[in-house]
Amino acid sequence: MGLPPGRQPIPVAWIDAENHPELATSAAELNAWIDYLYHPETNDGPRIYRHIDPNDPANPGSEAENRLPTLDEDRSCETLSVLRTT
Repeated sequence: MGLPPGRQPIPVAWIDAENHPELATSAAELNAWIDYLYHPETNDGPRIYRHIDPNDPANPGSEAENRLPTLDEDRSCETLSVLRTT
């Protein structure tokens, strides 16, 4: 699968790497991707920019493939993970 840019595998504690090395490797790589996508503020990867507008609480935001410095600096926007649950 490969790792996200600048990331290391994040081991999954309940997978026994000694008895299931391929599963442990794959799970650690997937775990690194999940962490990368859940924390867009730590990288230049995909993210959602949503304008903070009290008149439009249902604003879904705009997806971006990578960091957009102008929107990062815009205090009327918040940065969300592409894996957001709401």
